[in-house]
Amino acid sequence: MYFWNSLSSKYLAINFVFLLVSVYASTKEEDPMIKKCEACRNIEERYREGLKRTAKGNYGGGNTNWEENKLGSYALSETRMTEILEYLYKIEDKTAHSLLEQFEDRIENFWFKHFVKKTRVDFFQYFCITNAKVCCPKNTYGPTCQPCHGGKERPCKKRGKCIGEGTRGGSGKCNCTDGYVGELCDECDVGFYLGYKNETHTVCHLCHKACKTSCTDNTPFTCDECGQGWKYSDEYGCDDINECSLGNPCNGNFRCKNTVGWYECHRCDLSCDGCTGNGPEKCIRCADGYRPVDGKCSDIDECAENTDDCDTEVSTCENLEGKYTCKCNEGYVQDKNKDCIKKLKDISLKKKKSKKSEEGNDKRGLLVYFFILTGIGTMGRLMHGYPPAVAIILLWLGGYTFWFGSENDSL
Repeated sequence: MYFWNSLSSKYLAINFVFLLVSVYASTKEEDPMIKKCEACRNIEERYREGLKRTAKGNYGGGNTNWEENKLGSYALSETRMTEILEYLYKIEDKTAHSLLEQFEDRIENFWFKHFVKKTRVDFFQYFCITNAKVCCPKNTYGPTCQPCHGGKERPCKKRGKCIGEGTRGGSGKCNCTDGYVGELCDECDVGFYLGYKNETHTVCHLCHKACKTSCTDNTPFTCDECGQGWKYSDEYGCDDINECSLGNPCNGNFRCKNTVGWYECHRCDLSCDGCTGNGPEKCIRCADGYRPVDGKCSDIDECAENTDDCDTEVSTCENLEGKYTCKCNEGYVQDKNKDCIKKLKDISLKKKKSKKSEEGNDKRGLLVYFFILTGIGTMGRLMHGYPPAVAIILLWLGGYTFWFGSENDSL
């Protein structure tokens, strides 16, 4: 008992450790600074949408000319800025809301110092990079916006993406595109071969599909090793193996179809016992319940040919595709042996009717017996002078027999 309790405790402890590791890993993957920069980009995008939405707006007082003369241009007004701010706060993102609340005054400063004065300062540069400090310029990353691996001009040799690029997070390492590996994505991955390379550019091409790993060009002759479903020959290099010609690898009533590098299993027609293609005309042999007719396997109608074994007294033959069934006649059902038997409901109903009939007959018989005994007692008293005691006994016997006899029957 101690052993099992100890084992359970260890098992729970191991699971708990795995849970902590998974939580840590997932937390580590979600870099908060990358998330903040994404939120700031959403704010910048919505700011530009707000400018478009209010581009043809006005003060809404009804007299636009008077308002423009007295209050100044709506296009550069605080009213328009406030409407844009209200539109920004409708964004459905908690991180973006937090940035807006923290740096709302920077948006107001940008409006009056740069938008109104029509300077060339970009909103994203001003708000997200310079003031909120959650993003970086293109091809830089991290708290100090340092260059990505490979430099600002050609990070990752243009064959990958810098992790954290444009944000204050990330590692700056290269996440290479398919076919490229290495710290700067300047090497070919397994299954690819080098087509061209210099100090700035690397070009990798996909190997022929017959190759298992590496190669030197895109033909099946230069594979280091043939892949599964291929074999090498001097004539074709890595050549497709026709698995179907080596015997049917498919189980059951399936046929083999060769494909490039592998094979497929396709189900034969129901009328077939083995086949070479689709349809009843492609059968190797006919399945049970079918026979060859005009070059294809056709269903045998056992009912019409009287080759069934149905009991005609209780069932009727019904033909099905490739077989037949014995359908029980009305008033019959199939038992576990699939034999047709009388419905139990009908049998029990007949028994009840029979029992009631017998009970009625018994009661009528007792009633007759009662009257006979009573009559004997009465007539004997009147005609033969039976003592009163004998007449009473006969009457009592008649009543007792009728009463208790009917009662026992009902029981």
